Amino acid sequence: KATAEFESHTPDRECMFFAEISHESGGLVRLEESFRYNPKSLWQTFPKKFRDSLEASKVLGYGPQAVAEKVYGGRKDLGNVNPGDGWTFRGRGWIQLTGRKNYLDAGAALGIPLVNDPDQVKAPDTVARIAGWFWKRAGCNALADAGTKLFGRCGWISHRAY
Repeated sequence: KATAEFESHTPDRECMFFAEISHESGGLVRLEESFRYNPKSLWQTFPKKFRDSLEASKVLGYGPQAVAEKVYGGRKDLGNVNPGDGWTFRGRGWIQLTGRKNYLDAGAALGIPLVNDPDQVKAPDTVARIAGWFWKRAGCNALADAGTKLFGRCGWISHRAY
């Protein structure tokens, strides 16, 4: 239904869409960003947030919420302007929707109060619609039509201001 709703229902678009959401969600298994890294991988994943793996190790010691706040908290490009927004609006769903702004935009577009209940992003009746909405909004249908290699590309847009 979601691929039809967001015009991703041609063979090329569906193939790219399902490859992308599979990549973002670890084979449709991970519906929430865990922030359970080792120090080196945390530093390598977010090099602008940590000087080195030692600094990453210190933040890891405070747990997943502290890591989320360090990497996403206070990021105006994501709309994360309130304390706790980094954790509250962490990546969720098949596309790993991230940031208060993306939750607001998706909720408004789909008529779902995501900001009031962020866990709805991973609910069975909304996870595909949110992924389809985000995919279309990011222009991924056109990229799929052009044969552009998307693996990891359109999902990563969710981690940036759109």
